[in-house]
Amino acid sequence: MKSNKVIWSQDMADDSRVVLSNRSGKPLFVRILRSGIPPAGGEEADARKIQLRVRYLTMDGEALDVRNLVQGTDFLVEVEIKHQIRSTYRYDRMALTQIWPSGWEISNARMDEFDYSGNDYDKPEYMDIRDDRIYSFFNLGYWGKKKFLFRVSATYAGRYYLPAVRVEAMYDNEIYANTQGQWVEVSEPGRPREAMK
Repeated sequence: MKSNKVIWSQDMADDSRVVLSNRSGKPLFVRILRSGIPPAGGEEADARKIQLRVRYLTMDGEALDVRNLVQGTDFLVEVEIKHQIRSTYRYDRMALTQIWPSGWEISNARMDEFDYSGNDYDKPEYMDIRDDRIYSFFNLGYWGKKKFLFRVSATYAGRYYLPAVRVEAMYDNEIYANTQGQWVEVSEPGRPREAMK
Protein backbone atom coordinates (compact mmCIF):
# COMPACT_ATOMS: atom_id res chain seq x y z
CA MET A 1 0.00 0.00 0.00
CA LYS A 2 1.18 3.50 -0.76
CA SER A 3 0.13 6.91 0.49
CA ASN A 4 1.26 10.49 -0.02
CA LYS A 5 -0.71 11.72 2.99
CA VAL A 6 1.03 13.25 6.00
CA ILE A 7 -1.14 11.16 8.37
CA TRP A 8 -2.55 7.88 7.16
CA SER A 9 -4.21 4.89 8.80
CA GLN A 10 -5.20 1.48 7.52
CA ASP A 11 -7.27 -1.30 9.09
CA MET A 12 -5.70 -4.72 8.69
CA ALA A 13 -6.64 -8.34 9.28
CA ASP A 14 -5.24 -10.02 12.40
CA ASP A 15 -2.84 -12.15 10.36
CA SER A 16 -1.49 -9.26 8.27
CA ARG A 17 2.24 -8.92 7.66
CA VAL A 18 3.59 -5.38 7.73
CA VAL A 19 6.66 -4.31 5.76
CA LEU A 20 7.67 -0.64 5.77
CA SER A 21 10.07 1.26 3.57
CA ASN A 22 10.78 4.97 3.63
CA ARG A 23 12.24 6.39 0.42
CA SER A 24 11.65 10.06 1.26
CA GLY A 25 14.81 10.61 3.30
CA LYS A 26 12.70 12.23 6.02
CA PRO A 27 11.74 10.70 9.38
CA LEU A 28 8.73 8.40 9.32
CA PHE A 29 6.83 7.66 12.52
CA VAL A 30 4.82 4.45 12.63
CA ARG A 31 2.40 3.05 15.20
CA ILE A 32 0.77 -0.35 15.00
CA LEU A 33 -2.16 -0.69 17.38
CA ARG A 34 -3.97 -3.88 18.30
CA SER A 35 -6.97 -4.06 20.57
CA GLY A 36 -9.40 -6.69 21.72
CA ILE A 37 -10.54 -8.79 24.62
CA PRO A 38 -8.61 -11.98 25.33
CA PRO A 39 -10.75 -15.12 25.44
CA ALA A 40 -11.68 -16.40 28.89
CA GLY A 41 -8.67 -18.25 30.24
CA GLY A 42 -6.39 -16.68 27.62
CA GLU A 43 -4.55 -14.30 29.93
CA GLU A 44 -1.21 -15.27 31.39
CA ALA A 45 0.34 -13.81 34.53
CA ASP A 46 3.00 -11.29 33.52
CA ALA A 47 5.02 -8.50 35.12
CA ARG A 48 7.52 -5.85 34.08
CA LYS A 49 9.24 -3.51 36.55
CA ILE A 50 6.51 -4.01 39.16
CA GLN A 51 5.16 -6.81 41.34
CA LEU A 52 1.48 -7.59 41.89
CA ARG A 53 0.11 -9.98 44.51
CA VAL A 54 -3.60 -10.67 44.97
CA ARG A 55 -4.91 -12.62 47.98
CA TYR A 56 -8.48 -13.59 48.78
CA LEU A 57 -9.30 -13.65 52.50
CA THR A 58 -12.20 -14.48 54.80
CA MET A 59 -13.61 -11.63 56.85
CA ASP A 60 -11.32 -12.89 59.65
CA GLY A 61 -8.23 -12.57 57.45
CA GLU A 62 -7.72 -16.28 56.68
CA ALA A 63 -6.74 -17.44 53.16
CA LEU A 64 -9.79 -18.24 51.01
CA ASP A 65 -10.13 -20.30 47.82
CA VAL A 66 -12.58 -18.36 45.63
CA ARG A 67 -12.94 -21.04 42.97
CA ASN A 68 -16.12 -22.21 44.70
CA LEU A 69 -17.95 -20.03 47.20
CA VAL A 70 -21.31 -20.44 48.92
CA GLN A 71 -23.88 -17.84 47.94
CA GLY A 72 -23.92 -15.01 50.50
CA THR A 73 -20.23 -15.31 51.41
CA ASP A 74 -18.60 -11.95 52.17
CA PHE A 75 -14.84 -11.85 51.68
CA LEU A 76 -11.85 -9.55 51.26
CA VAL A 77 -9.48 -8.99 48.36
CA GLU A 78 -5.98 -7.83 49.30
CA VAL A 79 -3.85 -6.34 46.54
CA GLU A 80 -0.16 -5.58 47.11
CA ILE A 81 1.91 -3.65 44.58
CA LYS A 82 5.62 -2.86 44.82
CA HIS A 83 8.71 -2.20 42.73
CA GLN A 84 10.13 -5.34 41.12
CA ILE A 85 13.70 -4.17 41.44
CA ARG A 86 15.35 -1.53 43.63
CA SER A 87 14.62 1.69 41.81
CA THR A 88 15.46 5.36 42.17
CA TYR A 89 12.34 6.25 40.19
CA ARG A 90 8.88 7.09 41.40
CA TYR A 91 6.06 5.32 39.59
CA ASP A 92 3.47 8.05 39.29
CA ARG A 93 -0.03 7.85 37.85
CA MET A 94 -0.54 4.14 38.42
CA ALA A 95 -3.89 2.47 37.65
CA LEU A 96 -5.19 -0.74 39.23
CA THR A 97 -8.05 -2.42 37.34
CA GLN A 98 -10.17 -5.13 38.95
CA ILE A 99 -13.12 -6.60 37.06
CA TRP A 100 -15.32 -8.96 39.05
CA PRO A 101 -17.34 -11.98 37.91
CA SER A 102 -21.04 -11.35 37.30
CA GLY A 103 -21.96 -13.43 40.37
CA TRP A 104 -19.95 -11.23 42.75
CA GLU A 105 -21.00 -7.84 44.10
CA ILE A 106 -18.66 -5.05 45.15
CA SER A 107 -19.04 -3.45 48.54
CA ASN A 108 -19.16 0.29 47.86
CA ALA A 109 -17.43 2.05 50.77
CA ARG A 110 -19.48 5.20 50.22
CA MET A 111 -22.73 3.23 50.56
CA ASP A 112 -22.06 0.72 53.35
CA GLU A 113 -19.34 2.57 55.30
CA PHE A 114 -16.73 -0.17 54.81
CA ASP A 115 -13.29 1.34 55.36
CA TYR A 116 -10.99 0.20 52.53
CA SER A 117 -7.99 1.51 54.39
CA GLY A 118 -6.84 0.66 57.88
CA ASN A 119 -3.69 0.30 59.95
CA ASP A 120 -2.09 -2.06 57.43
CA TYR A 121 -3.68 -0.74 54.24
CA ASP A 122 -3.37 2.25 51.96
CA LYS A 123 -6.12 4.31 50.40
CA PRO A 124 -5.94 5.10 46.67
CA GLU A 125 -5.75 8.75 45.71
CA TYR A 126 -8.89 8.22 43.64
CA MET A 127 -11.21 5.24 43.28
CA ASP A 128 -13.93 4.75 40.65
CA ILE A 129 -16.37 2.01 41.74
CA ARG A 130 -18.67 0.66 39.02
CA ASP A 131 -21.20 -2.20 39.05
CA ASP A 132 -18.67 -4.83 38.00
CA ARG A 133 -15.26 -3.22 38.46
CA ILE A 134 -13.07 -0.93 40.53
CA TYR A 135 -10.46 1.44 39.11
CA SER A 136 -7.93 2.66 41.70
CA PHE A 137 -5.37 5.38 40.98
CA PHE A 138 -2.25 6.07 43.03
CA ASN A 139 1.45 6.98 43.02
CA LEU A 140 4.19 4.57 44.08
CA GLY A 141 7.21 6.25 45.70
CA TYR A 142 10.87 5.29 45.45
CA TRP A 143 11.16 1.59 46.26
CA GLY A 144 7.63 1.94 47.61
CA LYS A 145 4.79 -0.44 48.29
CA LYS A 146 1.01 -0.08 48.35
CA LYS A 147 -1.46 -2.51 49.86
CA PHE A 148 -5.18 -2.08 49.22
CA LEU A 149 -8.19 -3.91 50.66
CA PHE A 150 -11.58 -4.45 48.99
CA ARG A 151 -14.75 -6.18 50.18
CA VAL A 152 -16.78 -8.40 47.86
CA SER A 153 -19.78 -10.72 48.22
CA ALA A 154 -20.59 -13.95 46.34
CA THR A 155 -24.19 -13.06 45.47
CA TYR A 156 -25.60 -14.98 42.49
CA ALA A 157 -25.34 -18.74 42.02
CA GLY A 158 -23.63 -19.89 38.83
CA ARG A 159 -20.28 -20.33 37.08
CA TYR A 160 -18.46 -17.14 36.11
CA TYR A 161 -15.11 -15.95 34.80
CA LEU A 162 -12.82 -13.85 37.02
CA PRO A 163 -10.66 -11.75 34.66
CA ALA A 164 -7.04 -10.91 35.35
CA VAL A 165 -6.25 -8.14 37.85
CA ARG A 166 -3.97 -5.55 36.22
CA VAL A 167 -1.83 -2.69 37.44
CA GLU A 168 0.00 -0.36 35.06
CA ALA A 169 1.59 3.04 34.70
CA MET A 170 -0.89 5.15 32.77
CA TYR A 171 1.78 6.87 30.69
CA ASP A 172 4.54 4.25 30.50
CA ASN A 173 3.67 0.90 28.92
CA GLU A 174 6.95 -0.57 30.21
CA ILE A 175 5.57 -0.74 33.76
CA TYR A 176 2.79 -3.28 34.31
CA ALA A 177 1.75 -6.53 35.97
CA ASN A 178 -1.28 -8.77 35.76
CA THR A 179 -2.55 -11.99 37.28
CA GLN A 180 -4.05 -14.91 35.38
CA GLY A 181 -7.83 -15.12 35.10
CA GLN A 182 -9.78 -18.12 36.37
CA TRP A 183 -13.22 -19.70 36.49
CA VAL A 184 -15.14 -19.36 39.75
CA GLU A 185 -18.42 -20.77 40.97
CA VAL A 186 -21.05 -19.55 43.43
CA SER A 187 -23.11 -22.39 44.92
CA GLU A 188 -26.52 -22.17 46.53
CA PRO A 189 -26.47 -22.78 50.30
CA GLY A 190 -27.09 -26.42 51.21
CA ARG A 191 -26.38 -27.72 47.70
CA PRO A 192 -23.26 -29.82 47.14
CA ARG A 193 -20.42 -28.02 45.42
CA GLU A 194 -19.54 -29.29 41.98
CA ALA A 195 -15.94 -30.04 41.14
CA MET A 196 -14.27 -27.30 39.16
CA LYS A 197 -13.55 -28.23 35.55
